[in-house]
Amino acid sequence: MPAYPCAQCGHNVDLRKPTCEKCNTRTPFACIKCNEKIGIFDVYQADKQSYQKGLYCKKCGQGDERLHCYRCGEEVVRREAVYRTTVKQERLVYHPKCLAKFNRRVVLAKLAGFAMFVGLGAAGYFMLAGSSPVHGACGAFAGSAIGLYAGRMLNPSK
Repeated sequence: MPAYPCAQCGHNVDLRKPTCEKCNTRTPFACIKCNEKIGIFDVYQADKQSYQKGLYCKKCGQGDERLHCYRCGEEVVRREAVYRTTVKQERLVYHPKCLAKFNRRVVLAKLAGFAMFVGLGAAGYFMLAGSSPVHGACGAFAGSAIGLYAGRMLNPSK
């Protein structure tokens, strides 16, 4: 386990020990972002600390946590990330630009699906409307169903 200097006396304190051996303070560590004195139980992800990283309090550490963007796969800092909840109640993390691109693709796919729905419905109606209006209605229904199915296939997943 790495050792960090005590915030009061400067003596190296192991992360597994709750107090400094030299000055007996219960808050021997300091957050590198807000300089708040913290104890071992207030260190953000104390079990994942390496020798080179500074210590964060739980409040500051969560904001600097690195996550992966669902669309591009690159890292994004939690405080800059935007989220989207899926139908399955999964919370997906995105860069703001990646989510904007995804939203544009969704709108375009819905417009294309609607155009296919209307276009194939009208084509079905006009193909079968010559024999009787009932056949025209059946053709419109069949064409619309095919257009609806084809439009759902355009739905982007990322």
